[in-house]
Amino acid sequence: MPAGATITNVALRLQVTRVIMGGGVHSSFDLRRTLTPWNEGAQTGNLGAPAGPGEATWNHRRAPDVPWNAPGGAMGLDFAAAVCFA
Repeated sequence: MPAGATITNVALRLQVTRVIMGGGVHSSFDLRRTLTPWNEGAQTGNLGAPAGPGEATWNHRRAPDVPWNAPGGAMGLDFAAAVCFA
């Protein structure tokens, strides 16, 4: 994003691609603001790949040496306790 740019509109679309065997149950999702910086990965495909240096994992917000405050992130430290949208 260019310096000085302002985001005026955002949309988020989630698509459930798998359901638990034995029937689908309704799932709920919350959207919360992140409080600590983290990096995305560059791997592609649907089978996953090991995180590269600086990429986020369940245990690290920047692998291999910058961990979350708790695996997956800690409420109130890594992500906000308040739900933005439910």
